[in-house]
Amino acid sequence: MILDKDGNIITNYDLDKGYLEITQDGQYNYTEFTKNELDIMSIEYQIRNLKELLDNSDYKAIKYLEGYYTDEEYETIRVTRQSYRNQINRLESELSQIKSRS
Repeated sequence: MILDKDGNIITNYDLDKGYLEITQDGQYNYTEFTKNELDIMSIEYQIRNLKELLDNSDYKAIKYLEGYYTDEEYETIRVTRQSYRNQINRLESELSQIKSRS
């Protein structure tokens, strides 16, 4: 049985919008995420994805340093990687502001 914060039975819940906690008596309580929590999770997800994209292109930077790419060939890769870093920095700043309001 799943209960909300007021003790009402919940039959329809969305784990993308909340979480379940098990009480000491074995019951489940469903709590919806706050707007701040949802914003934080969304930004953290975006940061993780951008860092993964950056990590996945590390080998291209190494290949450039080893001479496998010309400056011209590497330029689009460099611009893309810098764009990822700029987005990460912007999101981390936004995340810091949101967390400071919590």
